[in-house]
Amino acid sequence: MTVDHFLTYLQHEKRYSPHTIQAYSADLLQFSDFMLTTFELELKDAAYIHVRDFMVWLMEHGTSENSVGRKLSTLRTFYKYLVREQIVRINPMSFAKAPKVPKRLPVFIDDQKLNQL
Repeated sequence: MTVDHFLTYLQHEKRYSPHTIQAYSADLLQFSDFMLTTFELELKDAAYIHVRDFMVWLMEHGTSENSVGRKLSTLRTFYKYLVREQIVRINPMSFAKAPKVPKRLPVFIDDQKLNQL
């Protein structure tokens, strides 16, 4: 029920787009499934070590650094909400850092192609 309240909060108070809310919902469902199957714990019982293990699991299953970072952003927002609502006392995301995303070099257009435009 807590996830439903959180998603309603995002929709009505934070005015997040439906697409963002859908992405948050999917991220929370994935983390919830991970917590239940791996540790037999609920979302409210997560600790930093569980978040770290989730990050490792995501990377081992081919999730890109960008996607891992987005999922961690979802969890960070969710646990800030839980702390504010006094559902949890300790935020497991306090020490979690997103993986470094490699910077891509810019692609330049040569003069010949530029003239064709």
